[in-house]
Amino acid sequence: MATAESSSKYSPFSRDRLILPLVIFILAGCETRYQASFIHPHPPGKPFHECSVDLEPYKSVQTRQTTQDPNLALALAVSGGGLRAANLTAGAMLGLEKITKDGSPNKNVLNEVDYFSTVSGGGFAVAAYISTLHDHLRFGGSYNDYSFTRAFYPPSCPNRPPTQCPYTQVPPSNQTHDPCIKWHLQQFYHKIAKMILTDILPWEKLGLSDRGSRLEQAIDDDLLGYKWRLKKLESLNYTLPQKTSLTLGDIFVPRDEQTTAKLPYWFTNATVYENGAIFTFTPKHFQIYDIRSYIHRFDTYKYDPDKQDYTDFAAGIPLSLGVRASSTFPIFIPPTLLRSEMDEHNPYLYLLDGGVADNLGITTAIRLLENEPYENVTHKTLIVIDAFNGTFASFSNVDETSIFTTGLKLTKDTFVDSQRARYRKIVNGLCQSRKIQPLYISFDDLANLSCCCPLIDFGLTSQNVTALYEQYSQDPEFGMPPTPFKLLRSIPTISTKLSPAQQNLLLAAGKYLVNQKRDNIQQQLGWK
Repeated sequence: MATAESSSKYSPFSRDRLILPLVIFILAGCETRYQASFIHPHPPGKPFHECSVDLEPYKSVQTRQTTQDPNLALALAVSGGGLRAANLTAGAMLGLEKITKDGSPNKNVLNEVDYFSTVSGGGFAVAAYISTLHDHLRFGGSYNDYSFTRAFYPPSCPNRPPTQCPYTQVPPSNQTHDPCIKWHLQQFYHKIAKMILTDILPWEKLGLSDRGSRLEQAIDDDLLGYKWRLKKLESLNYTLPQKTSLTLGDIFVPRDEQTTAKLPYWFTNATVYENGAIFTFTPKHFQIYDIRSYIHRFDTYKYDPDKQDYTDFAAGIPLSLGVRASSTFPIFIPPTLLRSEMDEHNPYLYLLDGGVADNLGITTAIRLLENEPYENVTHKTLIVIDAFNGTFASFSNVDETSIFTTGLKLTKDTFVDSQRARYRKIVNGLCQSRKIQPLYISFDDLANLSCCCPLIDFGLTSQNVTALYEQYSQDPEFGMPPTPFKLLRSIPTISTKLSPAQQNLLLAAGKYLVNQKRDNIQQQLGWK
């Protein structure tokens, strides 16, 4: 029988019990909608449903290059998780490029990816891939001589100093894409953290900061190649200004245009603040929600029906806006604001981190494969890259929580953890009924590795291992030597900067995990 324990912390007059009603009372007055209007962009007279992705308005991505297999529809769903997810994803993509069909380097799995569905940090790696592929094609290259591996590890400068990217010593006129993407994926958040710190001080500026716009600009500058592209155009003596930010129009090609698609279709996912719906950045979604203005690089862009067609307005929406909206980590980064004319009483659409609705990007990916319009497709495959490092255990080492810690836990962790606990069973069921073959690349597959030795063959060095061991030698939880599984999960989601050893560990883990499933991947693509 349980016995009562006499303690003041269980008193009915405890601080939390007094604060909770006050907080509820205050929040009850925080209305965000004009109550006379409840407009949502779905067919009138029908039950509420989420606006799904629609491929019909666009050219088929299956015809984008001569080496493309028109019988295969392949989607890559990439989880959130900051720089941890970005670098694990980059490693997995590098590994996918090594798996080829019939020994042809151009017929590799990465080239076959038709659809990327990304959330938060996982989209950073895809941004690096899309931007370097786009620029390679724009500045004289072809599909046959592009390699994500060469873009990631420029052969002329294999060693990178810890403080700066050395590849900028090569004139941009001799480059076809930004050669510093590996460095960006290690240092990206560090620069933003400095900007945000100066942005929120003094404290009276809290709530009025531009840290969301700073995040968007940094994504555009580094991950999507804006700064390098500007230097490239200057080196070629182009008359400026030229188009330097990548846009939705660079990805999605309207069906009625004469040109074919050149790049994989990339869908970044955010969460609608008001109802938790997934907002996918496509021209069609902007049209459905009747979006009329957005902020890009601190400037406001508005649709003017007297001067342009809406199709052109939507095509000019920057990719960096979607990546920013997808990665607006709650509390730290303000929601992304769009303005709509659908509901005159409620003209604002706020977008939160995509992980709030679906931290794996699987919902959009499955919808894409389910609605694949190309009639020749006979194989549909979904690859999920999962950089989850949340809580598996059910128990805690604290004997009391506050409403503040509970609120932070609910905002930051609980939903993601609960979704992660059951997602494979759900995905398997959804895929089976839709004749989609799912495959998972996850930290879980490293749980049985007792040391980092197997990762040495995939880019992790002995010096990296020594540095990692030294970093965690004072933590009794890890033991010695710490396992790769524990090392990887210890890298926090909001880490502002990775050490070279941490980055190489993540990259090697991604390549190793893909290599372990090489046979399964080839079988599910119909290559074996």
